[in-house]
Amino acid sequence: VCGGITENFENVWGGEGRDYLISHRDSDSDGLVLHNEEEVRNFIDDPPPSFCSDHELFRWKVRVERKKLESIVKKKMGTALELVAIEPVKRGASGRITEIKLIGTKRELIIRGELRIRKALSESHLFSSLFYVVRLGEKDGLPDAYEFRGGGFGHGVGMCQIGAIGMARKGYNYREILAHYYPGTELVKVE
Repeated sequence: VCGGITENFENVWGGEGRDYLISHRDSDSDGLVLHNEEEVRNFIDDPPPSFCSDHELFRWKVRVERKKLESIVKKKMGTALELVAIEPVKRGASGRITEIKLIGTKRELIIRGELRIRKALSESHLFSSLFYVVRLGEKDGLPDAYEFRGGGFGHGVGMCQIGAIGMARKGYNYREILAHYYPGTELVKVE
C-alpha cells in the first residue's frame, strides 16, 4: 500500500535512480512532490483520491509512550537518551523520511535509511516512513507519548499492490496498470 504516492528508487535502495521507478501519485492525477513538512501533513491528514485508498493501512496512527520508545531506541540503536523530540531531517520525493533526528536531553541521534528508521521507532517496524510525529502530553519538558501519523505500508518503490487491485476494479487492464507503476517501460514477449 503506497499511501497515495510512490517513492524514487534511490531514496530507498541507494545508488543511481531508475527512470521507471520514480515517485508519482497513485491516481489518474499527475505529479505531486511533497516539498515541506506542511505539505506532508496535509497529504496525510487530507489525502487526495488514490487507487489504494480503500485499504486499512492507507492511513494509520501509532501511539507509543515516551519511555517505551526510549527503550526501543536503546535496544535497536544502542543509544540511551531521554527523548525530547523527533524531527525529520530529509524526505524523499514522496514525503517518506530518509533521515530523522532523535533529540534527547543530552544527545542527538541521526538515523538514515527508510527501513532503519521504521525499525528503530517500533518493536517490529512502523508501517512506512511516510509519517509525521506529534508529541502528546508533557511533564517537565518531556512528552508523555509520541504519535506517528502516517500513510501506506512498505517502502513505496514500484508497484503498489493494493493500488493495482484498485486500478483493475476501475476497469484498467494489465498493460495500463504496469505502465502506471513502471512509466516509460515497454512490454515485450520473451522467447
